[in-house]
Amino acid sequence: LKELDLSKNMVAFEGCKWIGEALKDNRSLEDLNLKHNSIGERGCRLLSEALMTNKSLKELNIGKNSIS
Repeated sequence: LKELDLSKNMVAFEGCKWIGEALKDNRSLEDLNLKHNSIGERGCRLLSEALMTNKSLKELNIGKNSIS
């Protein structure tokens, strides 16, 4: 799996926990679209922690997610 589009899927903080854990071990996903969800700042923090170890992701779209 190289691309995953989860835009407009009501992904919130809880979903970011699962996505973050998956990203830590994933070695094939290159493009993740999380646009138009409700991940918020706490969800962004979880995703950013996961990205510290993920080396495959090249694009991450988190637009329209109530992030200031």
